[in-house]
Amino acid sequence: MKHFTPHTVAGLLAAGVLLAGCGGSSPNGSSTQSATASSAKNFQQKFVAFASCMRSHGVTDYPDPQFTGSGGVRISPGQANPNTPAFKSAQADCHQLLPNGGEPVGIGGTQAKAQEVKFADCIRAHGVPNFPDPSHDGAFDLPPGLNPQAPQFSQAMHACKRVQPSSLSVNQSSAG
Repeated sequence: MKHFTPHTVAGLLAAGVLLAGCGGSSPNGSSTQSATASSAKNFQQKFVAFASCMRSHGVTDYPDPQFTGSGGVRISPGQANPNTPAFKSAQADCHQLLPNGGEPVGIGGTQAKAQEVKFADCIRAHGVPNFPDPSHDGAFDLPPGLNPQAPQFSQAMHACKRVQPSSLSVNQSSAG
């Protein structure tokens, strides 16, 4: 079973940006640009098909992907809980619809995950022992009672700035 993290999507996004920017030059320029536009459209259609598949497999609140004008894509589980059996089952059934079968392309993936874990280790080493490891999507979901406004937390964040992931998402629990 594959899990799609923002890094997986970042790799897929890189492929989309590359596809969108791959226009070569033919004598009239149109056939290469047409092929590039077709490839980019196909890339986007795969994300739409994945979202539709997720909904048809029981994750009814799975959102459609969002596309940027530059050919990029943002795909997120939205309010759907990726830890539920229904989500995991739908993901297993639908992952093949994504470009490259949902596998990272070029960037992100293992390297980004390692950076996130290194950051979590640093925060813990600097006095916040219950700082969590990153979740499946690269976010840090703070446990109840961990106050990001506390001086020790702020000091640890400052001390670990050099290993902070380029995209940092810290979610504070509403409980406790």
